This record gives sequence, C-alpha cells and structure tokens, in this order.
Amino acid sequence: MNLRALSHSFTAMCDWLMKLAYLNGLWLLFTACGVLVFGWAPATAALHSVLRKLRDPTKEVAIFREFAHVYKQNFFKATGIGTMFVLGIGALLVSYVGLVTMAAPLLMRFMFLSVACFYVIMSVFLFPVLISSRCRTFSVFKLSFLYGVGHLHYAVIGIVFVFGFFFLSLTIPTVGIFFGISLPAWFVCQLFVKMEEGEKVQVGGVRKVA
Repeated sequence: MNLRALSHSFTAMCDWLMKLAYLNGLWLLFTACGVLVFGWAPATAALHSVLRKLRDPTKEVAIFREFAHVYKQNFFKATGIGTMFVLGIGALLVSYVGLVTMAAPLLMRFMFLSVACFYVIMSVFLFPVLISSRCRTFSVFKLSFLYGVGHLHYAVIGIVFVFGFFFLSLTIPTVGIFFGISLPAWFVCQLFVKMEEGEKVQVGGVRKVA
C-alpha cells in the first residue's frame, strides 16, 4: 500500500515537472513573440492563469490553447502593467544612483530603502491579482500591495523562494532553462491561493458569528 502511494506521488510529481517545463517553454515562446519588451508581461499573466486552473485535478486543461487565449485576452492590460512595473524599477535605480552619488543623508537612504522594500512586496502578487481580479490597472497595483502587506509572511516567503531559486539557476543553468519562470510562478500561485482561502475562512467565520 505504501509502495503504491509512493509510486503515485512520484508519478504525480513527474507529471507536474513536465507541465512546468512545458509552461516555461511556452513563456519563452510567447515572450519572444511579443518582442521581449511587450511579451513578457502577457506571457507571465497567461502562465499564472494556467497554473491556477491546473490546481483543479478534476478539470482537463488544454495548456497551449488556454495559454494563448489568456495571452491575447490580457495583452494590452498586462503590457501596461508590466511597463509601469519596469518604469518603477527604473525610477528606483535612478534614485539609488542619485543617493550614492550625492552622498545623501541617512534619513533619505532609509526612506528609499522603505519604498524599495514595499515595492518588492507589492511585486510578489502583482500577476496573481491581475488574473484573479477584474479591477483596473492602477487598482491591480493597489490590491497586490495590500495583499503583500496584509499577508507579510507569505510575501517574505515568496521573495526568499524567488531569489533563492534565481541564484540556484545561476549555479545550475539547466534548472533555469526548464523551470526558471514556471517554478517560481507556481510557488507564488500556491501562496496566493492559500491567502485567498484563508480570507474566505475568516469571512465565513465572521458571518457565522453575526
């Protein structure tokens, strides 16, 4: 019985690894189709959408068709969000260079560090929020920030995992080629769904008390 369960778990793990490798390839393909600059954000949104749907074992998901559909459907919105996100990173880098060059006082450095930390926290759940909600572009940033700050432990876990996996990919490039984007996205997706489920339980508890 234990051997059968172990065999089933191993098969399920191999199946997921194959799907993640396939999704990573799709992400690279669709990013290239969008000429990199315009393709990475819609491809990331499509990746999160497919990963979320794959969590339901009772449903069959046509991965390529679903990926392509979400990519096209969210192309302009995701591109806008991705562009603003990159511009935000650029602004932080310019500010950092300015602080270092001008030998800014400690207070300004602390303020910059605080803003940078909040920006990283916001970025963790940016694409899961984009996929799971129908709010406007600026509201996506606001909601992802609130999710990150409101569930800070999940945000920190996500940040540590993403950066840890990034350095692992630098050490073992093969891992990055097959799972460089899909595995961190899968991990963040799991965290986000747990957050949503936790909020539903809390809301349900409040309603029962009322």
